[in-house]
Amino acid sequence: MKTNVERTLLMQMRVKRAGVTLLEILLATCVLALTMIPIAGLIGVGFRSSSKDFRTVIALQLLESTLNQVLTADYEKIPTGSDIKKTIDLGSGNSIILGTIASQGISFSMTLNVEEINTSFDYKPVLVENSGFIATSPSTWSFGGATSLVFDNSSNLQRRRVKKVEAVTSWLEQPQALTKTIKMISYLAQLKE
Repeated sequence: MKTNVERTLLMQMRVKRAGVTLLEILLATCVLALTMIPIAGLIGVGFRSSSKDFRTVIALQLLESTLNQVLTADYEKIPTGSDIKKTIDLGSGNSIILGTIASQGISFSMTLNVEEINTSFDYKPVLVENSGFIATSPSTWSFGGATSLVFDNSSNLQRRRVKKVEAVTSWLEQPQALTKTIKMISYLAQLKE
């Protein structure tokens, strides 16, 4: 027969521990720290990559804005030349800003390269004087012989009418100190005399 003391000791041995030791807490903290260090490094890499993408997006927006201003301008007001860095006055209070442009803490260098290019067009004119011609019904149209137009500055009537517009922006990519450059090209045509 067991005594009360023996029963009490047996019951105490069967009772589970309800707490956590200091050693277990320290071990869990070390494991957590060792797994979080690489994750924190990946967050830094992701931030640097998204910062590069952000600078590229800003540069593309500046280029698109500049080209849109050029393409809506009067043909004669767009100067020709390479590496145009000065602001261009388009009249009516409008101007294209070139040179150094600061945006979101980054300095972008904006330039334009504009050249008039020789152009030729081949077409077949619609013969509108034919009987049965209806302007809104293409099935009634008939065409004349092939005609070529050449705009090469060989005469006043054949002066150049197309400008190739190249917008260029560049900026310094940190921390490597590499210059990054993006170009966009479009064409501006003078369709009226």
